[in-house]
Amino acid sequence: MSPNNIPTQDANQPACESYLIIGGGTPLGESLVKLLLCQRKDANIAILGAHALPSAQAEHFPNQVRVFVEDMQSQKRLLAVLESTQPTCIIHTGTLSTTDSMRILYPSPTDPPLSAKNPNPSMAVIKAVCTAQINGTQNLLSAMAEFGVPKQRLVYVSSAGIVFNGKERPNLCEADAPYLKRCWKEDYEGRAKSERLVLEWNGQNGWTTAAIRPAMSYGRVCKIRPSISFANPLYRRTPQDFRTLARQDGLIHIDNNKRLVDRTFTDNTAHACLLAADRLSPDHRQHTSTAGRAFFITDCEARPIWDFTRDVRAAVAHAIPPNPTTLSGATLLAGAGLSSFRFWRSKKKTSEAPKNNVALNYAMCVTRTYDISRAKEVLEYSPVVSYDEGVRLTAEWYLERQLKLCRARQPVVASQTNPPPYAGKDAGN
Repeated sequence: MSPNNIPTQDANQPACESYLIIGGGTPLGESLVKLLLCQRKDANIAILGAHALPSAQAEHFPNQVRVFVEDMQSQKRLLAVLESTQPTCIIHTGTLSTTDSMRILYPSPTDPPLSAKNPNPSMAVIKAVCTAQINGTQNLLSAMAEFGVPKQRLVYVSSAGIVFNGKERPNLCEADAPYLKRCWKEDYEGRAKSERLVLEWNGQNGWTTAAIRPAMSYGRVCKIRPSISFANPLYRRTPQDFRTLARQDGLIHIDNNKRLVDRTFTDNTAHACLLAADRLSPDHRQHTSTAGRAFFITDCEARPIWDFTRDVRAAVAHAIPPNPTTLSGATLLAGAGLSSFRFWRSKKKTSEAPKNNVALNYAMCVTRTYDISRAKEVLEYSPVVSYDEGVRLTAEWYLERQLKLCRARQPVVASQTNPPPYAGKDAGN
């Protein structure tokens, strides 16, 4: 987060705070830590992750940030972390850093990300992650109960997608968004159940809780297909390659691209988390309006759904992408239905069944905008990073990542096809 975008500190925030960021190694967790370091320099900050931080990431955090590497599946270890950090506020980013995500954030030429080989995780992996999310949240709540310190706060980062049912939902507000029996994407099941656990915990053992629901989060480590997948090792590309990539054919739009969607940049989510944390304090005037509730947040700039891919592609390559190929929503739905029917006829009983294919594809053709009046009125939320700036920052991060990879690959081994540079007296002429 740039210095110009750092929000001012809330006047009602308690003087002495101790924050525990669960998933502090994730992009959102890193944004939270940076915001706390800039805005609340006297606060005690600790992060908990499933893996040790890469050296490149650890350099971003000063010594005052304590790092704990623990398993969320162990209640005893979580309790030990709580007793060591004595947090007055816990912010759960909704996920933990993984080996794969760390490789994407801080890659090396000799250790490409696992997702470069298999960008689409299997259904079994997705279910395992969801189970780990739910069990981890349950263990955290149990550890909090055993911790026994009253007047503590917990903010959980969920997703607006957990209440999306695949249909037209323009200007959806929290009151009109009940929980679904089954989320439209398997990925959301873990967050949906975890959010319910957290909100139901409000008021128990002296803890107050709230949930933040960002709409279609983006930022570092986001995947933008089919144009550029940030999980792929593109460190061999040159600037000319990127310009060619932006001009080449291959962009496909589903439907007429007139449906609007809301998105949320990572720094805006971090900002909303701290606003909610402040208002969960019993002394804050908005305490009762915040506790036990979920809040939609966005960049407040709804755009046509396919513009995001084109915008980032153009920002990375500094070239305007070509006009895309357009497929009608009816054609896509027919193809998805045929695929599901053929799978059903084959009677395959594997974990790789293409569930919700029709719903997933149809979701690309509908409006997904959100009414964030509750966040504006209660949290006094407004985005600190605009959509255009968020796209620029995302592209800058990606290009900086490629530059680091290129430098890490030096020096290049000289060969007959790649001779060393001439170093004679007239080399500069």
